[in-house]
Amino acid sequence: MNRSFAIIALLALLFATDALCGILTDSRDGQTYRTVKIGNQVWMAENLNYETANSYCYKDSVSNCTKYGRLYTWAAAKTACPSGWHLPTEVEFKELVSTVGGSSTAGKMLKSTSGWDDDEGESGNGTDAYLFTALPAGEWSDNGGIYREEGLYAFFWGSTDDGIAYSMNLHYHDDIAGLGNGNKDTGHSVRCIKGLEVKKRTTLVGIFISFCQYIMWCLKYLF
Repeated sequence: MNRSFAIIALLALLFATDALCGILTDSRDGQTYRTVKIGNQVWMAENLNYETANSYCYKDSVSNCTKYGRLYTWAAAKTACPSGWHLPTEVEFKELVSTVGGSSTAGKMLKSTSGWDDDEGESGNGTDAYLFTALPAGEWSDNGGIYREEGLYAFFWGSTDDGIAYSMNLHYHDDIAGLGNGNKDTGHSVRCIKGLEVKKRTTLVGIFISFCQYIMWCLKYLF
């Protein structure tokens, strides 16, 4: 068993070496963040802690902001990332999850190696194999300004909006990385990804198809 554990630890170290860690300095307030390359993506390896309107420290404690970063409403999160970085899209979250092994085990790979414990001391810690170091920062609820789920859950806002905003969720009680929707007025953590967000582009083919559809519609009613 010890030998198997040593092999797993060695593989994790190799993954970490390949991760190509770096440092990001936010020019707005001088704060620094570890960064990590996972597959073809470069992520912040710490939660964003840039103060904006509608962002909160867990239980209004500055020490929790230092530990977990701030909790942002979706609107605040959309513009919170520093220049050259952005809030990840649904597609970018899916690529991350796929790179680290798929949704059924991605949670364990992304979670930190400590801090994920319930009230009875049951551990849900991860391996942090890719040095993403997801922390169970919990969330801020707009329903009465309640803070909850510290040590149990991590919620990361995404930029994709399907009426209800997109997020990636990690839980202490399983190894899954859940991808779903969340209440835009709830305060969640933010992990920025390097580069400019790729918007949907209107291609020439798309324009041509739309034009043809319009012509067919006109002919239908003219003749």
